[in-house]
Amino acid sequence: MNKTLKIFLVISLVVLLAAATGLIVALVYASADRDEAQTRLNGVYEKSYFDAVDYLGDVGTKLDKVSVLSGPSLQSVLLADVRRESELAASDLSRLGAETENMEKVLKFLNQLSDYAGYLSGKLNKETLTKEEKTDLARYAGLVKDLEQDLRALQEKLVRGDSIDGSALSDFSLIDDLIKTYSSVDYPEMIYDGPFSDGLDERTAKSLESLSPVGRDGAKDLVTEYFPEATEIEYVGESSATIQAYLFSFRLGRNEGTLALTQKGGKVLSYNAYCVIDDPTLTEEECVEKGDEYIKKLGFSDMKAVWVNNNNSTVYINYAYVYDDIIVYPDLIKIKICSETGDLIGVESQNYLYNHVPRDLSFDKSVVLDLDESLTVVSQSYCVVPTDGEREIAAKEVVARKGSDLYYIYYDLSTEREIRCLVVIEDEGRLLR
Repeated sequence: MNKTLKIFLVISLVVLLAAATGLIVALVYASADRDEAQTRLNGVYEKSYFDAVDYLGDVGTKLDKVSVLSGPSLQSVLLADVRRESELAASDLSRLGAETENMEKVLKFLNQLSDYAGYLSGKLNKETLTKEEKTDLARYAGLVKDLEQDLRALQEKLVRGDSIDGSALSDFSLIDDLIKTYSSVDYPEMIYDGPFSDGLDERTAKSLESLSPVGRDGAKDLVTEYFPEATEIEYVGESSATIQAYLFSFRLGRNEGTLALTQKGGKVLSYNAYCVIDDPTLTEEECVEKGDEYIKKLGFSDMKAVWVNNNNSTVYINYAYVYDDIIVYPDLIKIKICSETGDLIGVESQNYLYNHVPRDLSFDKSVVLDLDESLTVVSQSYCVVPTDGEREIAAKEVVARKGSDLYYIYYDLSTEREIRCLVVIEDEGRLLR
């Protein structure tokens, strides 16, 4: 072998060894980075887990206390705590990345419990709780305690040295029973829900069917597009619910929030943040103006605020898709605005994503309705409303007063018959019955 060839082989070997060494070092660092990221993520999961357990324990205990007390002063304080801690528990559970269909129902239960507690706390400024309300609160306490115990069962994983991640919550043994029990509980229909707020019982996201999948990195980019001022953005996990989504946590101003973006299309599925409100200064109208800006930034067009309510300084706004002045109630998005800062602190767009598709909205607007002569009409609108039979019908909405009462009456345009009547009960938190 000549000298030149030997030198070439030696140099080649040195280069290969250097490259191999560099690759090994790069892999070691990459592995370390992944381990560090996973450790941070496990820390997020475990903190959220322990916080959720603590909040649920407090909520169950305080609900029990309210159900046995007779004086409104302490009841009001405890219910205000229940409102805050139920919302915080829901926020922590959502960070665990386990938004299965059952978990969606648990989160809905906790959010409704939070707002119902806020309503009752406000009511106690004027009157006492009824026997039925105290009985219901005791039942809710039982539900919360069952959920807390099911969560505590996961502590065995930590004792064994395992980590708690979103998949650990997919197998709650009690969730099915909890949901069955919860479904028998009758809440008063809070006015922040508005008419037809639950929409159709449709479990296919029709509006996403034609959209392309979005990767995790692309979804993270969308977080900053929807929330330009977001900081400390962390990927939390994935949702395995009917609408699959990526979950992110981030800080927005003084609030920490959790955002779910759909894996198809990268649409906002939900957003939840807790906001302490000490000095509410914005009016409902100003909050709606903020809401109009947010709903557009989130990528939803042709939406109109159809329902507004200020509940304990949190302003709830329902936006419905509107076409040619026709309100399409199944395509509904609910948002929450903090009346102190104007921050967006909640979004629920499931109904919109399930139902929003092109429709034939050619209505017969020549129909003349036979209204009760005791009513004074405030407004009339054409609309699409959902029915129990999982279909939609063309209807007319008549808002009318009789004395001090405000009614929402809906007429099927094909039969000219009333199909639903709701009355607004003006109170702290107001009710729709």
